[in-house]
Amino acid sequence: MMLSYQTLDGFYITVNSMRECVKFCLNQGMDFDLTEKFNQDSIEQHFGIHRASLGSNTNPRLYDFNNFMVKIRTAGSQALAPFRGNTKRRIELAPLDDSPLRKRVKHMKQKANLTACPPFI
Repeated sequence: MMLSYQTLDGFYITVNSMRECVKFCLNQGMDFDLTEKFNQDSIEQHFGIHRASLGSNTNPRLYDFNNFMVKIRTAGSQALAPFRGNTKRRIELAPLDDSPLRKRVKHMKQKANLTACPPFI
């Protein structure tokens, strides 16, 4: 069994490209390189969302594609990745800020009115 020349060319291009990318990153001062990050999963995930939203329409028009892009941009981070497919589902949340909020200064009149009211029964 032999691989086709197109497959062998693809392997050759991929291996040489990865070697050059890693060499470049290490020469720029990086301690290590995660080659897992050199993939097209995010693009496949994006178009997977499009395919899932269009239902049985396998040939969307440019108008349909643009309308759905507007929906994705509107929804922002609430648009979910598909569960099926060969991409990882990555949901990145913004870091939470748990620092205390600045307290509002109440005026003396407001404090006096609050203490003068009878309690509710």
